[in-house]
Amino acid sequence: AVKQVEFVAKLGFPGAYYYIGNEECQTRCEGVHADMIARHAVAMKRADPTIKTFFTSNEIRPHSLQAVMQQVGVGLLDGVDLHGKWPRGGGGAPTTFEQYLSEVPLRDHKIHKTWRQRLSELRNVTLSLGRPDFMLMNNEFGLGHPATYRGNWSRFQKSLAAIEFNMELHIAGFDVACMWDN
Repeated sequence: AVKQVEFVAKLGFPGAYYYIGNEECQTRCEGVHADMIARHAVAMKRADPTIKTFFTSNEIRPHSLQAVMQQVGVGLLDGVDLHGKWPRGGGGAPTTFEQYLSEVPLRDHKIHKTWRQRLSELRNVTLSLGRPDFMLMNNEFGLGHPATYRGNWSRFQKSLAAIEFNMELHIAGFDVACMWDN
């Protein structure tokens, strides 16, 4: 990881964004996993103090985010990526187009909250820890697996849902969102 940071900075791109890991931790990331992330972040930031470091936790809750940030040091990591899908990343009952039309605002079906509620709770944690700059991201947003849809959704209907989901993420307060397609 350090060699990658050095290589990217040598190419003239200091301050790059780095994810440390990818979905090893789904809900509770504190403990050994957070220690591993922290060791990487410290070593990488020695090579380039201007980089931003992130971890992923698809179903992170406020208590877990607070625990990770306090465990590794509130100032070490720069954000968390949720990888959220709509209606869900997996599991649960399929959603019809009619259900989609009546769901305002869109919900995180795994967590059973609107994306606005979910982000507000996470943002409250970062603010309470003095990190208004801590980034909340969804860099794998998209529509869930085809089995999460019931009925014959056209490509236009799915496109509408994907665009509305993107809009909802920005209204909710995500700092960064990038589309990911199944």
